[in-house]
Amino acid sequence: MLSARAKEPGCVGFRNYLELPIAHSSRYIAHTHSDPQHKDIFPGTLSSRPNDPYSYCRPRIMVDRADLLREGPTAWRRLGVRSCSMKAIAERLEKLCGVREDVMCRYQQKSILDNESVTQLNDELFSRFLYPLPRELRDYVPAEPGSLKYQIVVLMQILAVKGAWIDFSLVEWRIRAGQLLWEVPPHLDGDCLDPVPDEGDDGIERKWLLFQILLTGELVLRVDAAVKLGVIAKSKSLLITPQDIYQMNEMRTHQIDWGIISGRRAVENLTFKYSLHEKVEEQPPTAPKSKSSRIKARFSRSKPKVPQTIDSPWHCRLLPRFPMRQLEGLFVFAEALEWPGIEKMKEKLAAKVSNALTDEHSMIMAFDSPLKTTATSHHRLERQDMYRKSLTAKLIHLQVPPDEAEKDMLYLGGWASRSWLSGFIIPGESTNDLLIATLLENDTHALKRLGPIANLYGGFIYQGRSYWSKVCIVGRVLSTFFPRSLCMGWAGCNIMPQDEDGENIINCWVEIASKDNYISRGEARIHQGSKILLESSPLGAEGDLTPRAFSLPIDHQDTECLTTNVCFERLTLSVHGDEGQRGEPGSGIPRKASALVSFKVSQHDSKSELVTFPLTFNVQFISSYTCLPPPGYIAHLCPSASRARSQPSYHRHVHPFVSEDSGGEGDVGETEMLARKLRPSGQPRLPGHPLHTVSYPYRYIPISVLAKMPVLQQLKPRISFMAHPDEFLGFVDPTRRWRRLRRRETYIIDARGGVDKEAYVRAWCSAVGTDAVVARIGRTCLACSIREARAANVPVVLRVGARSCEGGIRASSVSGQPGKAL
Repeated sequence: MLSARAKEPGCVGFRNYLELPIAHSSRYIAHTHSDPQHKDIFPGTLSSRPNDPYSYCRPRIMVDRADLLREGPTAWRRLGVRSCSMKAIAERLEKLCGVREDVMCRYQQKSILDNESVTQLNDELFSRFLYPLPRELRDYVPAEPGSLKYQIVVLMQILAVKGAWIDFSLVEWRIRAGQLLWEVPPHLDGDCLDPVPDEGDDGIERKWLLFQILLTGELVLRVDAAVKLGVIAKSKSLLITPQDIYQMNEMRTHQIDWGIISGRRAVENLTFKYSLHEKVEEQPPTAPKSKSSRIKARFSRSKPKVPQTIDSPWHCRLLPRFPMRQLEGLFVFAEALEWPGIEKMKEKLAAKVSNALTDEHSMIMAFDSPLKTTATSHHRLERQDMYRKSLTAKLIHLQVPPDEAEKDMLYLGGWASRSWLSGFIIPGESTNDLLIATLLENDTHALKRLGPIANLYGGFIYQGRSYWSKVCIVGRVLSTFFPRSLCMGWAGCNIMPQDEDGENIINCWVEIASKDNYISRGEARIHQGSKILLESSPLGAEGDLTPRAFSLPIDHQDTECLTTNVCFERLTLSVHGDEGQRGEPGSGIPRKASALVSFKVSQHDSKSELVTFPLTFNVQFISSYTCLPPPGYIAHLCPSASRARSQPSYHRHVHPFVSEDSGGEGDVGETEMLARKLRPSGQPRLPGHPLHTVSYPYRYIPISVLAKMPVLQQLKPRISFMAHPDEFLGFVDPTRRWRRLRRRETYIIDARGGVDKEAYVRAWCSAVGTDAVVARIGRTCLACSIREARAANVPVVLRVGARSCEGGIRASSVSGQPGKAL
């Protein structure tokens, strides 16, 4: 999570960048086999009776969740699950939450075994919720029947069945848990089951998810007890060895791990209670005034009311533990984005939440009453829209506030708002999605103007401001102008995009058309540990450790960048050709458009030139690591002028001098501040770390030539020298190897002098399709930036910061002018 945000606006951390190719390679497949790393303990052959308990827990079994729920208890039996009452589920969840609360909130050194013995746990599990394991399968469980390990193994085998449960290892499901818990069918989007009308099973998916949380909670508390008592305390009454823990770890899958995370979030942030209260309290009947009405009332009373389902899943009440804490987080997010009318919204939401917390009935009505999303457009998202892997579109149907929402003191948005306010948030990007969804659903005018179908991977224009997701390339480029308005994956700015006619675009969702930059080049970089080590080693990969093999690259103070003026002009969104067919006007789908960023560039006092870059590729920017100051001091200063002329170009770049009594002028980073504290009087610290010259060649690209450089590879072909890592272990003939191998160069672009230049270079990176490392002066030296770029297999380093120059956003490109919808 921290690596996904990084220090630089619009950037990601080094680890997150290495994980992206793996994340984007995952695809939803309806029928897949079990995890190859999962250890199955049951035999693969089916018994002669396919309806026997646990027949679905065999290897290579894939279950369709919708068919499983439609068939009912007969199919659940094959999974080993009993058809238990909703009251039993709710009461057991309430008890598990109490044990978890004692451990997490009251910091008590206890486990579930302090309340129930192992025998009681076994009887409770296999008599109320699960079927006993058949005799022919007991011999395959590596534990004594009835023991704690035996119960853990059986629970893990059930929860590992593919397709039977909600798979929270898929990022698409992490935001939609609240949809199953609080929204009643028919669902307008998502892979949710729409039951047959008039069958009374409108909450079957809610019951199934609650049962999944129950089994996960049973597993978590048993594992905690096994580790605390059996391994750490080495209890003689509980025979659990470290070897048993290793065996249980072999049975884990990604589905089980993410299920455990989701279950913990549920029991730590929600309270479960079984209650038969109706959704609306019945009022006492009033005496009819006319004779006909009295006769009608008499006959109507003789007819019995259709009772609510006896064992309705809605009888299990899910109420938040910390709603005010979640509300404060929402306010911080809205203030960071500078949301319009935030003070009025804060006052109304705080009053509504306070009113909902007055009594239990108000809490149920505000946080747990069934919701039905209203369809305000003719378009309904299909099931495949949820699983569609795209870096430009992630569509979700939000709840448009009704007209009386402002006066209704118990209305707090749709199921997405319930998810945030209840705290049932699964880690990852779902946190960002739920925050922006809650903000939109509780703004009385936002979704009425924008439309209910939101694109969480794009952006929207609302009330004179534009808001962009960090997943969108536009958000990564424009975030340099408004670093303080970037919060939780969303950036708010006053840059108003324009159409091709030059008119401002207002009140609409946007999907930015960009190409995927994650091209498969063999094995993912994160799995190439030896290459990362060798291509980032401060000693290089050549073996020559003599002083002349190293240089001290430092930034020059009068480079061409400081004499080049760059000023942001406008952001243009162009809808044309096939790109506009996805979201036709009136369909409710966000329009798909190409983004172009224009700048005015001038040299010295020459006439400015308009340069436009299309944001073609969805590139990533990596925030550089903070490097510690070198321990050495400068003992002897050589004449800089003569030495600079005699040395190659990459030896003569020096830091701009920042006076200690300058009153904070310039960009003094963490490294410089630490260096000042450690510097002896009269001896300045080294301005950077040394760099192995042969292993890490680099070249400067002047910022003035970027407009005429549509392809990065036109400077020199990129050739990898790490084809055979074992050659670098024994240095027999280094001279021969240097002649045969060509080193891949790292390109340095000096973007110091203002945020306009940084945005200019980022837009160029998107146009040519290259990722880059963003290294700020004063925080990371040039040598460490080059090594980090080589470790991440990134060809470009952006040097930013150090001093500011005139520039900024022109008044014609900001809010305040009338416009039209896209």
